[in-house]
Amino acid sequence: MTSDDPTLRARVRAEAAHVARSLTTFGPSRGRRWPLALQAGLAMAVPIVVLAASGHASIALLAATGAFTVIYGGWLHPRERARFAPLVALALATCAAAGTLAAAGGTFAVLIGVLVVTILSAAVAGWISLGPPGPVFFVLVFGLSAQVTSVHVGGQRAIDP
Repeated sequence: MTSDDPTLRARVRAEAAHVARSLTTFGPSRGRRWPLALQAGLAMAVPIVVLAASGHASIALLAATGAFTVIYGGWLHPRERARFAPLVALALATCAAAGTLAAAGGTFAVLIGVLVVTILSAAVAGWISLGPPGPVFFVLVFGLSAQVTSVHVGGQRAIDP
């Protein structure tokens, strides 16, 4: 096959059209999404409001990152989700601990950590067919934990590990 081959050009055009269609359409819905959105919103808002009202506003947003657990497994039945959610929470807590440890090692350690967490979480998400939102929040939690527990200018930390 050469680049002048009409069947090759037709296949390339067909693939390009398929890619363009896939970028502009949505797959079939798995059902109503608003209950999951409501759960995630409440799981995010409640820790923020309670901690801010009790004078712990500095850790309110960190505590609310636990709400990312709610987003995963929205397609599962409640009993299956009750078994699945603690595993996601454990993985997120592990990423937070790893980010805190990496922050103690400096910028280079955080960069290597982000790379490792990204690769591992993407591999595991693909391996177990995690579904949306995939590895995004594991990397986000790692980076957030590293950022707020690292030593900044003046030797201060936003949050003490």
